[in-house]
Amino acid sequence: FASNRGHDTIACFTIDSSSGRLTPTTFAPAGGALPWAVAVEGEWLLESCQFGARASSDGATPPSGAGGITVHSIEGDGSLTKTKNHHPIETCMSVHVFEMPSAAKPSL
Repeated sequence: FASNRGHDTIACFTIDSSSGRLTPTTFAPAGGALPWAVAVEGEWLLESCQFGARASSDGATPPSGAGGITVHSIEGDGSLTKTKNHHPIETCMSVHVFEMPSAAKPSL
């Protein structure tokens, strides 16, 4: 997977297990405008976008609004389905997934 700011999508690829060659399969719509990064956690892909609203097709209106992190489910065929899970963050440009040490996990 790769963020594609050229047309606000997430590029999806397959990887040849013997050569490592990437083959493009599809482009999934991003959760906003100017996607910067993606992170994968199991069956979920998290994507960060700098803006919430895309530019107008004629270019007269620039991208605007708070970006954020949108969650996509990764389907069995490698395609993405955008979920309704979106967390607005002003000009979000990065997303990472990591496991917290058990001592640092909050008790709920």
